[in-house]
Amino acid sequence: MVQESKRPVILLGVDGSTAARDAALTSLNLARALDWSAHALYVVEESLVMDPYANIHPELAGTAEPHSREERLAWLQEQGERALAWVVEQAAMCGILVKTEIIFGGMPDILLKEVEKAAVLAAGRRGNGHAGRSEHLGHHFRTLARRSSRPLLVGGKMTDSLQHLLLAYDGEEDTERALAWAVAWQQVLPLEVTPLVVDDHAPAGWVAGLKTRVSRSGLDFQRFLVEQGDPAERIIEVLRKERPDALLMGSYDHIGLVEWFTGSTLDHVLRHTSLPVFVSCGRPLPPPWPETRSDVA
Repeated sequence: MVQESKRPVILLGVDGSTAARDAALTSLNLARALDWSAHALYVVEESLVMDPYANIHPELAGTAEPHSREERLAWLQEQGERALAWVVEQAAMCGILVKTEIIFGGMPDILLKEVEKAAVLAAGRRGNGHAGRSEHLGHHFRTLARRSSRPLLVGGKMTDSLQHLLLAYDGEEDTERALAWAVAWQQVLPLEVTPLVVDDHAPAGWVAGLKTRVSRSGLDFQRFLVEQGDPAERIIEVLRKERPDALLMGSYDHIGLVEWFTGSTLDHVLRHTSLPVFVSCGRPLPPPWPETRSDVA
């Protein structure tokens, strides 16, 4: 059933994979905390229907070989209906308004278009074709991470509530957006945020300047962590020590990251943690917030 809402919306990219389910659960928990709504979208991948040589088996969980485009289309639509029915069930348990939709086309392009109407895009790290390969980031996912006009919520193993957030911060534009999101979340959630700065041969005074900027942002924090060394390795190590509920960090374009095709800090972190990661790409500042909920104020 399609339900409309004026609340900010999280767009969920759904494909029935374990990673997409993790993203959906993470998003629904966040939507419940913020009193947002969700739009769950399954894209029937055009190439899997039109190309008779395309490997459709990972999407159909071992069912028999389809013999025509019509069968491929019908089976993928059934897969989408099952995936969306699961999201609706989980949303009902969370008390979340959810709109569901199946669209035929190219998966990244459809999601990138639809997310223009949303506040956040949620996606899994990998699809059905690479299930169980924790070191692999899906091609579609990497396209979304680079091109999304909205922040990206990457699903992971999360507790029922968001209480402690690690903020990876370096003062560049994308991490300034991450900081803005953290400040906004603290306005409606009882959220502990721990900023982390990794000093990788930075000039003298750089760390002190960053701490001043965080202090002036309005963020309420008790500790300001400083690590030395490679940013990706140090972020992973701090995640293991601190055990936060989620990580908030910048996107591919932040300074000091190596090129796209050789990997990045974000790539490395996503491959080595199962935590949810909120990537502050796209929109510069958080969208307008609804009235603060009385049960989370």
